[in-house]
Amino acid sequence: MSRSARPRVAAVIAATLAIMTAGTLTTTTLAHATPQSDLASEQQRAAALQAQIEANGNRVSVLDEQYTKAQLAIETATNQLNADEAALAAKQRQTDAVRGQLQQRAAELYMGAGNPSPLATIDLSNTRELGSRTAYAGAAADQDRQLLDNVRVAVEQLGVQEASLKEARAAAQKERDRLASTRDQITQATNEQQSLLSQVNGKIKSLVDQIQVEKERAQEAAARAAMERLAQQQAQQAQQQAQQQQQTVQLQSSSSGSTSSSGSSGTSSPTNLGSDPNLPAPNPQAQVAVDTAKAQLGKPYVYAAAGPDSFDCSGLVMFAWAAAGVSISHNAEAEYQSLPHVSMNGLAPGDLVFYGSPIHHVGMFVGGGTMIEAPYTGVDVRYHTIYRPDFAGAARP
Repeated sequence: MSRSARPRVAAVIAATLAIMTAGTLTTTTLAHATPQSDLASEQQRAAALQAQIEANGNRVSVLDEQYTKAQLAIETATNQLNADEAALAAKQRQTDAVRGQLQQRAAELYMGAGNPSPLATIDLSNTRELGSRTAYAGAAADQDRQLLDNVRVAVEQLGVQEASLKEARAAAQKERDRLASTRDQITQATNEQQSLLSQVNGKIKSLVDQIQVEKERAQEAAARAAMERLAQQQAQQAQQQAQQQQQTVQLQSSSSGSTSSSGSSGTSSPTNLGSDPNLPAPNPQAQVAVDTAKAQLGKPYVYAAAGPDSFDCSGLVMFAWAAAGVSISHNAEAEYQSLPHVSMNGLAPGDLVFYGSPIHHVGMFVGGGTMIEAPYTGVDVRYHTIYRPDFAGAARP
């Protein structure tokens, strides 16, 4: 793991330990506190844990995108190496052909002069020695010498390029492994935090149940006192029973009318930014992309996945737009850089919204301040608000 990654992972683990320690101290300090104060304390712990888990998820999302870029770099270097090896083999065949011509020329010179061949001291199996002008200047024609020089230079250049590509591929592989190691440590810390959050939530439920029991007991006592007072009043006003019954009927009728009026007035709920706004897309292609994205709701997040059963953030939007016949990259930053940008107030269903600096997350806008996204490990494809503090921009495929 690199030095820059270690502090971040250490911070994640330290945060988990801090929350656990804080919870222990709080429990000790508030041993004689009321259930209500205990509940507030535990809810604060739960919120801190949830915030840390969200932060871990965003960090893993960044690592996933970087991992994909490293994997693409490895594939690119490997493909270029294969091409260079093929070119090197072709140059080697060309060298062998020129070597054969020179061997034939040497034999002809020997036969013609009746003297030891001027090439007798040349090692014809050594391409570099064959390429040396001083070794065969008197035996090879200018055209052959130039041809062999060109082949030698090409072979050397390919060798240098091949070494550089191997070095680049090794660096990309090392970066990929580092990212995977960092991701595993953050995931381990998240699992510990999830376990602790489950314990806290269990304690919260217990406290809520305790408070509810106390509330019910208080309500029961208040109701009992009210009924006793009513009984005393009825005993004192026995002579007015008929009138009291009439008043009771009127009271019940008034209460019924009030309830009916309240039920019919109704109020509209605020817009839920985590649900489908059901707005049409501006064109058929965008509508296909939006409908395809909606069809993936509930499927799991898996980093570097692009469907059909699981997705990461850029894989989801790539899959949705591919269904509409539009090809985009499997990388959030590359998507943003390659597509036309749109303003915030110009967003239409099907547009892509991007987050982070550098960009590491993307979702598909569906209207009403809502996007469909594949957020991070442990959270399935979902509706979510587009309003995040790390908004980076929007683009339209």
